[in-house]
Amino acid sequence: MGSTPLSSTIKTNTVMKQLSIKMLAMLVLLVGLSNLAKAQCTSASYGQYPSSTYTPTCGAGFGNITTCGYRGEYSVVTVVNGNSYTFRSSISTDYITIANSSNVALVFGTGDQTWVATYSGTVRFYTHTSSACGNAGGCMTRSVSCTVPGPGCLDNDVVVNMVDSYGDGWNGAAFTLADDQGASVGTGTLSSGASGTADFCLVDGCYTISVTGGSYPSEVSWTVDVNGTQVASGGANIVDASVEVNVVCGTPPPPTPPANDDVCSADAVTCNSVTSGTTVNATTDGLATCGTAQGQPGVWYRIAGNGDDYVASLCNTAWDSKISVFSGTCTNLTCVGGMDDNGPACASSAASYSWTSVIGETYYILVHGYSSTNAFDLEVTCTPPIINPGPCTNTSFYTTTTMPTQTVPTKTISCQYAGEYTTWTGGEVGVTYTVGSSNANDWVTIRRDTYDGPVEVVGTTPVYLTPTSANQTYHFHINTNDLCGIESACRDAQMTRQSALPVTMLYMDGRNIPELGNIIEWSTASEQNSSYFEIQISIDGSEYRSVGQVPAAGNSSTKQDYKWIDQGPLANAFNYYRLLQYDIDGANEVYGPVMIDNRIRVSKVVKRIDMMGREVGVDAKGVVIEIYEDGTMIRTINK
Repeated sequence: MGSTPLSSTIKTNTVMKQLSIKMLAMLVLLVGLSNLAKAQCTSASYGQYPSSTYTPTCGAGFGNITTCGYRGEYSVVTVVNGNSYTFRSSISTDYITIANSSNVALVFGTGDQTWVATYSGTVRFYTHTSSACGNAGGCMTRSVSCTVPGPGCLDNDVVVNMVDSYGDGWNGAAFTLADDQGASVGTGTLSSGASGTADFCLVDGCYTISVTGGSYPSEVSWTVDVNGTQVASGGANIVDASVEVNVVCGTPPPPTPPANDDVCSADAVTCNSVTSGTTVNATTDGLATCGTAQGQPGVWYRIAGNGDDYVASLCNTAWDSKISVFSGTCTNLTCVGGMDDNGPACASSAASYSWTSVIGETYYILVHGYSSTNAFDLEVTCTPPIINPGPCTNTSFYTTTTMPTQTVPTKTISCQYAGEYTTWTGGEVGVTYTVGSSNANDWVTIRRDTYDGPVEVVGTTPVYLTPTSANQTYHFHINTNDLCGIESACRDAQMTRQSALPVTMLYMDGRNIPELGNIIEWSTASEQNSSYFEIQISIDGSEYRSVGQVPAAGNSSTKQDYKWIDQGPLANAFNYYRLLQYDIDGANEVYGPVMIDNRIRVSKVVKRIDMMGREVGVDAKGVVIEIYEDGTMIRTINK
């Protein structure tokens, strides 16, 4: 049996070893290629969403493709050759793959993926839960930003990074970059989303940034980077904050504002306290007018409502100040009101404002000025509200009656309990009634129409009721006190018509004027429900007959003058006249009589004197006594 040469054995072993190494390398390569294909994640269990193609606006920050995308789907985005695109998921741990229209991966990885387009057309923007290409439902946001390449910044790369804590953009707030001469070198805003950037290329120098406007200033924040290093930061309502671009500027940074400069950092104050503060170095809040407009920086205080009447005042400070009060939350304020000058507590230009607090409500007090900032003392006083006593509404009915009249001026209901009501009907318009209880301490409530209807009058007995419409129904409630106490003990409910006489007569007189006849004159001081005056005549002062009527004033509280002329009095006799005053309800009252001497005289007047005995002429006014040559004296009233 022959032996194998040693050289042949070594060669065979070497070949086998080389084959083993090659096979192992091929296996590793295949595994790697498999993992690579898997890591690119170009699968889409949920397909494309949205169905339309999204075209980003370059230089405008991140734009939302969808706010309700799934992991395991893709969106189609338009790209332009040479532009730089950054793709982002609102879930920072999502795995992103960007592929061309042939589904060949261009860039992939966890978090934001940036890619410079090598062609113009579209790409597929895939999102998955991980590099294992996991799928998941539930809304997330896919967004993309685009920048256009330029010749490159040969000076300083200045980036303004904008952030909105709520994630819906700055809602009208905007920034302005200005040079040391105040000229604008750039502006921008965050139109939507939670963050965005704006790039500027600036030469060395001292710049400022101002951020103003916007509906929700508490959500706004920003930083400024110069060549990758942060040099400034802040929030809304910042004016001329320093931005140093590769130099040290001589202007010091703005002073630190007071700790309560922002409404969400409002200092707590309590009832009946005085708190010292200042608006110096504070910032404005960009709020809408609340009682008075904010034109100067202000600071904030807060107090919880307890139902008391509150007064916030700056009376102790000689400063043209303002106060505005809000309710709600520090991020959602509702104007209660405000005051510039004066107010309920202060004089002149010191502000104060009062309001009734609601239990559980938080109130935010903004202290600001008219034209300047200043230190101040804020005083807050709290007073329990004045609760008007009564009126009462008893539900227990006792009885019904009619109201007093001119002929029956007083009505009484016996044994009404405290806690009951009675019903009264037939009141006269303009007539005042005295209403009360026989118990001098009782509380009286008069309601109209129904037992729980409108309150006409309320108070401790007696009260006074004057109807404003005819035949009105009133409900007379009696209680022991203004807390509507009840008592099962008798008391009389009484109502009195204040005046049984509808007319208050000042005077009545008569005289003869030969060329006219007998003149009857009278005046009233007041009238209630008067209808007319009837004039009656008699020749013996006993038997009278009607000879005329004069309409009355009806209702009057001022002097009324009346006159009636009898052109045919009985000649050569004494004529007696009287008045019958009729009320609208038919009741009447007699006034007079007065007597006029119509006897024929041949004597003449020899003298006229007034009531002081002084001689007067024929045209004298007032009361005049005429003395005839036969000694007769007649008193006349001349007007």
